[in-house]
Amino acid sequence: MVKILVVDDDALMLHLMRRQLMIIGFDSIHCINDPNVALKILELSPAGIDLIICDLKMPGVDGIEFIRVLVKIKYKGKLILVSGEDRRLLMLANKLALAHDLNIIGALIKPVTPEQLKNVISNGKVKGDALEHRKRVYKSSELKHAIEHGEIEVYYQPQVSLKTGKVTGIEALARWAHPEDGLVYPDQFIRLAEDSELIGSLTSSLIDQVLTHMEWWIEHGLEMNVSVNISMNSLVSIDYPDIIAAKAFEKNIPLSSLVLEVTESCLMHNDPKQMDIFARLKIKGFGLSIDDFGTGYSTLEKLRDIPFSEMKIDKGFVLGACEDPSLAAIVKSNVALAHELGMSVVAEGIETEADWNFAAGSGCNIAQGYFISPPIPVNDVMFWVEKWKQRMSNLLDRDCL
Repeated sequence: MVKILVVDDDALMLHLMRRQLMIIGFDSIHCINDPNVALKILELSPAGIDLIICDLKMPGVDGIEFIRVLVKIKYKGKLILVSGEDRRLLMLANKLALAHDLNIIGALIKPVTPEQLKNVISNGKVKGDALEHRKRVYKSSELKHAIEHGEIEVYYQPQVSLKTGKVTGIEALARWAHPEDGLVYPDQFIRLAEDSELIGSLTSSLIDQVLTHMEWWIEHGLEMNVSVNISMNSLVSIDYPDIIAAKAFEKNIPLSSLVLEVTESCLMHNDPKQMDIFARLKIKGFGLSIDDFGTGYSTLEKLRDIPFSEMKIDKGFVLGACEDPSLAAIVKSNVALAHELGMSVVAEGIETEADWNFAAGSGCNIAQGYFISPPIPVNDVMFWVEKWKQRMSNLLDRDCL
């Protein structure tokens, strides 16, 4: 049974939160209006609470101090922050929790609606009677075995046109189908792969799977772009563009339909080899996408030097931008910049209809996020495409597109 701790100095908010959680399907809910009491409970048994919902502004101990203590006691459960204060302050607290490696699954502005709470808990993988498997540290030997024995699988998250609603592409995402732990997400093994020099074989395995899937889709009449995340550790060989092009040609995959994504924060400053590789990838016809735009440094210089065809705006800027003028300004300025440079724009983190409408109104070209679809197994892709066509028709009828 999931044990939830709600901490808020407002008795009415505690009452409302308890009711909402009970409606969702949780029973073991502890509501405390004194953060000091809550911290004492956690210090005695940090593993006894699976999910904490904490207000940011409380007398005595505020939410930032609360986060600090959670780090000190090595709290491993889930965390949701709520606040009636400035959204930017809430987002700052969210980033602080992430920087401390806390498992924060949501940051919500009061008043929190039942739908918002349900979505955050659902997306955070908190089920009615159990949490997802506790994160654990894996060894490089385990990951090496997984790569060699085909345990690393590709899931796909669809991308659709904000103008027409049609499916334009799909992003390939790595998942580890662990025989004991179930589905393991990339945040638990990508860094390990990079540190243990396994990223090359991991990326090669993913690309081989993607090309095989693309070949099958094309044979069955489904043609779309597929984006693949490429670690900068993989782009160390001058011959890399030739290697990946040869693999695509072998399966008759048009190079223009394969989009290689690199995370902005990982791009190196004026690295000749890196610029050489990017230039040759572009010459061969691959799509190049800069991912998580706005989260790194020297961004304008990178846009100037590398011929990206696509910009992906990080979900941290998109999510909630429909209600936050500062986030909206950031998104719109990035969209304008991308379009001036001849790049299409993908808005990540589209989780609600309001996010969709904002992204469309801001000039974004493509939407990606849970409002469209969560990442899905390869066997579900064709089925999802047919279901989306019907949903698109319904959305068009409601003038959402």
